[in-house]
Amino acid sequence: MNAIVKYDEILAFLRSHSKIHPRGLRMEDARTLCVDFAKNTFPFSLPVTSIRLRIEEVADNHIALSYKNIFSDMAGAITGVIANLSSKVERQLYETVREKLPAGIAIDIVGRRIDIDIRHLVNQSKLCEYMSLADVAFTDSGVTVVIDLH
Repeated sequence: MNAIVKYDEILAFLRSHSKIHPRGLRMEDARTLCVDFAKNTFPFSLPVTSIRLRIEEVADNHIALSYKNIFSDMAGAITGVIANLSSKVERQLYETVREKLPAGIAIDIVGRRIDIDIRHLVNQSKLCEYMSLADVAFTDSGVTVVIDLH
């Protein structure tokens, strides 16, 4: 069975279940999504305006994503200097975001990986008894989730 979750629905979920409020979501390809943030989303000055998420693995009720910060409004040498400071910024971002994440989402800043266990998202464990994820892909309008029913 296929289900489509529209980007607006994802943004609404994040707004209602966390204090992280992305400005928008846009697809790069079927496995890559850019999450755009307003410049003042975080309580400190941060040159990151987007985070690129890539689906690395989908298995049973688990999704593994990798991520990369995208710095904007900077040129050449400044980008290089900022990139060298990215690990400090990333640690500060992680500390700010960690308590605000919904249950079931874990971030590994060393491996730049995000693991999502859908059994813990809004008490979906009962639902997971009857289905499992087969695949996840990004489209222009949302995320297509392929579900195997048990």
